[in-house]
Amino acid sequence: MASQLIYRKATFCRGALANNDQQPPAEDRLARMPYDTNYQLPLAIRTYLPDHAQDIYREAFNHAYAAHAGDAEREKRAHMIAWAAVKRSYVKDGERWVQRRKTAS
Repeated sequence: MASQLIYRKATFCRGALANNDQQPPAEDRLARMPYDTNYQLPLAIRTYLPDHAQDIYREAFNHAYAAHAGDAEREKRAHMIAWAAVKRSYVKDGERWVQRRKTAS
C-alpha cells in the first residue's frame, strides 16, 4: 500500500514537472478516490485529455465510484464508466482527443 502511494506521488511529480505545471500543495499530490481535483487524476488522463474532458472524467468517475460502493471491482468499473462518459463527448484524432462535432438534427 505504501509503495503504491509513493509511486503515485512520484508519477504525479514527474507529470507536473514535465508539463511545467505548478505543483499543488503536498497534501494534494497523493491520488485519492474519489478525485477532488484534476491534479489527482491518473497521469495518463492528465497528459492526454483536454481540461474539459478531464472534468467529465473526474465527475463521471466520482459518481460511479459512489454508486458502486461495496462492489469488489468498484475502482475498475468507475474508470470504465468515466472513459465511456469522455467518449460520448470526445473522439481521438491521431494522438489528440478532440471534442465531437454536433450533428444537425
